[in-house]
Amino acid sequence: MKLHVTHLGLSGGIDAHCFEEKYLRELIKEVAPTRANEKRPFRLAVIQLGTYDGTIYNARQVVDKIGHLCDYILFDSAWVGYEQFIPMMKDCSPLLLELNENDPGILVTQSVHKQQAGFSQTSQIHKKRSPY
Repeated sequence: MKLHVTHLGLSGGIDAHCFEEKYLRELIKEVAPTRANEKRPFRLAVIQLGTYDGTIYNARQVVDKIGHLCDYILFDSAWVGYEQFIPMMKDCSPLLLELNENDPGILVTQSVHKQQAGFSQTSQIHKKRSPY
């Protein structure tokens, strides 16, 4: 996926067209032609949930757009991890998603020390699956 960089040099956000199924299937066709037409051609998608520069995704929108193409989505939450505790940001939290039978498994990595909740470099990996 193509990362968007602003004219000020701020990184954040993946270009919207990169979440389109047709575009993603064309990309996988270049590297793994036999997988391009499979129901879920991607084993794992990795999305940086929040950037150092402050861009943050709505996790539900990401899952709705590309989840049906992936076995798992890993949200790298190194720069965030607090979104589930702020009511107006709850839709950004992959850990609060209600998953259905068509959704992929969810993995979330967090860097606790970046939220000043840990005194040494500490990381956590969370896993969430649909109950179906």
